Amino acid sequence: KKMRGLGLDTVILAEGASVQELARVALAEDRIILTRSRKTQVAAEASDRLYVLRREAPDAQLREVVDLFGVEVDPDCLCGRCIKCNTWDWCLALRSEVQANPAMRAQVNENTLNAYEEFWVCQGCGKVFWEGSMFEKAISHYRSFIPQESGQDSVGDAPESPSRVQPQAAKYREMEEQGCSQQRIRAQKVR
Repeated sequence: KKMRGLGLDTVILAEGASVQELARVALAEDRIILTRSRKTQVAAEASDRLYVLRREAPDAQLREVVDLFGVEVDPDCLCGRCIKCNTWDWCLALRSEVQANPAMRAQVNENTLNAYEEFWVCQGCGKVFWEGSMFEKAISHYRSFIPQESGQDSVGDAPESPSRVQPQAAKYREMEEQGCSQQRIRAQKVR
């Protein structure tokens, strides 16, 4: 699920899925099989798609995948996929819409509903999210997987350089000109 937090298209098969199913999905969808088990044996035609993770901790495994496969982490994609279903399709819902929809309302407690005006609903599974402290912590965590710019010791230690701020401002102006809502632009700024 942490790979989804980085915005990576990730399939998580059900617990106990057969090795034949792993191989079938890997071949059909051009995917890599990640496992911790050295005992996993897949069909010969999928063996080049199998990678046994060497690290134990989830964050170390994620770093291993990013480094080994040369994954370029895009800051605009952080928390862009639903961690539950992998969908990239979101719909903005205002507090009044969440209150009026029993399925959405059941997912949000009263304090959260009163604290936020805007919510994001996954169009794949219907899960409701909001940009609260957990979202901010997740974004901060996933930023640590973005390669450091030269001269910067760690993410957040140095102020953003004017050369980075200017392209971002231009990007947000362009989004506005393209008709993106202020909520969507704000969501990109948070990321």
